[in-house]
Amino acid sequence: MLELKDYLKKLEDSPVYKGWKADNKDSFFYIFFRIMGGNDNNEGWEIGFFDRKKYSSTSFIVNSEVKISAEDSKIFKHKDEDVNDFDIDKVKIGPEQALSIIEKIRNDKYKNEVPSKKIVILQKIDVILWNITYITNNFNTLNFKIDAISGDVIEGTLKPALSFRE
Repeated sequence: MLELKDYLKKLEDSPVYKGWKADNKDSFFYIFFRIMGGNDNNEGWEIGFFDRKKYSSTSFIVNSEVKISAEDSKIFKHKDEDVNDFDIDKVKIGPEQALSIIEKIRNDKYKNEVPSKKIVILQKIDVILWNITYITNNFNTLNFKIDAISGDVIEGTLKPALSFRE
């Protein structure tokens, strides 16, 4: 499996990205995103770029090929919340390590919460972190935030999935 920075380089070297970037010079890299589990066999990542002027995101799917997944999409933040870029070279904890940390905690504290899907996000909020959510067979969400540099668990919560309807 490619390292995250290899996915980013593959994207940045692609004609699809170069053509898009020529028209979107103010956009910057801000997120890696992936859904795992169920019938998904996607070995690649979605990589997002944010444009502060438009307050929108464009994401690319990077696997065996590169293509635009969504262009000028609204993001799930309030306009007063900042979207942060980050240096991928600072990330020391990869997705497999972050998932391993969560699995140890899940096996100790939440062993009945078996994940059916995993939403894996690398982003910078206050620090560069893995924001990983398990959607479980019990219709709960188990969310962990793991520092992507130190591997420290910043936060862990279990909530009923239906609580997000409010």
